[in-house]
Amino acid sequence: MDICDIFQCLKSGFEELGHKAEFVNLSVSKKDGLTTSTPWPITNFHRRYHCIHTPEKSDRFNFALLHAKFSFLIARWLLFIWMIAKFDVFLFKSGESFWSSCLDQRILRIFGKLIVHAYYGSDERPNYLAPDISGFEDIQTLRDNVRKKKEKLKFIQQFARITISNPLSAQFQEGQICITQALGIPIDRKKLDARHTVTNYAESLPNHIRILHAPSAPALKGSDVFRTNIEWLKKKGYKIQYVEITGRSNAEVMKEIDLCDIVVDELYSDSFAAVFAMEAIALGKPVVVGGYGRDELTRHIPAKAAAPTLYQHPDEISDILEKLVANREFLKNAQKTVQGFSKNCLAKSVASRFIQVFDSTAPASWFMNASDIRYVKGVAAPEDKIARRIQNLIEAFGESALCLDDKPSLKKKMIAFASSAPQPHSSVNITDAA
Repeated sequence: MDICDIFQCLKSGFEELGHKAEFVNLSVSKKDGLTTSTPWPITNFHRRYHCIHTPEKSDRFNFALLHAKFSFLIARWLLFIWMIAKFDVFLFKSGESFWSSCLDQRILRIFGKLIVHAYYGSDERPNYLAPDISGFEDIQTLRDNVRKKKEKLKFIQQFARITISNPLSAQFQEGQICITQALGIPIDRKKLDARHTVTNYAESLPNHIRILHAPSAPALKGSDVFRTNIEWLKKKGYKIQYVEITGRSNAEVMKEIDLCDIVVDELYSDSFAAVFAMEAIALGKPVVVGGYGRDELTRHIPAKAAAPTLYQHPDEISDILEKLVANREFLKNAQKTVQGFSKNCLAKSVASRFIQVFDSTAPASWFMNASDIRYVKGVAAPEDKIARRIQNLIEAFGESALCLDDKPSLKKKMIAFASSAPQPHSSVNITDAA
């Protein structure tokens, strides 16, 4: 499956560079990427795949379902044989295969193909560092899921010659990894240009700073804190036009980015910039991002590759927002910095860095050893909640339940973090404090 069109955009980037590239999307709910020029083996596979994965057709056994499954097996082998003949590099999102046994990757290795696994967060992050919308899950289930993820990653790692990961979510990876942020997240220019088709939007208020927030999941993005901070700034007399949108088309989101002066993305991020932030950067807009990972991100990501977001500790979000709306010169300089980086976000630029990794010409600074990972504060939740979850896991099943025995330094730091169980951050109470 795709994540916010990352792989579809990457395909476009490869093609801009003159390479032959195809994208096979295995999402049950989407058939993106198919056009009249898509090769027959892919369209045939998609058709057969979605046929057997449609719920109403797969809820009971019958002859039609048997025929569909047999047709799918044939289509899968036809596609795989065609791919072996046509392609040199195979990029698997999350290391997922056409076969759960990784039969395809085993065969690709025999044929000397370059196998690359690319991870973007939840697909590799330990479960106790991941967001949990509904509250803490059953501790037994948490332990089982942690162990399953660790075992799965260890199993599929053996097939990849290159593993691309975020150093703040790669605690379960082993050996050398290529740093995700050194390559970047590709943004297709066509995606940005779609904003020109949008005609229905709110006009900007004169002499106001227009701030945009577009949370896909408000509870995970810290939207309540952003809203509270914006209201606090308004009460202080700053002229702010706050726009918050959810469930809108991509073209509408791009239009809103184009209209705004500042973008606020998420409060607890383990990366300088996720997809929405990179889209804003590509359009030359300053982006405010909160998180606990500044030191670790700076330690691992090459300075020239680091997305120039205004990445702040969650408790300091109000300070950076006030600085942006109060100091026009600071806002202007932030815009210039972002605009100078924007070309690095475009699909062609990102794809060119992937090619450097594929042909072994990438600089050593783009790589690190997973044993050097030290980040313990998770994502999409305040640190006290992450710490309590880890503490509960350790108390119930012991330190081995962390599945970090291969990284003693990280394990020691994780245990120390859990035992400290910091108090909830105070950003939410900023209005009362003021």
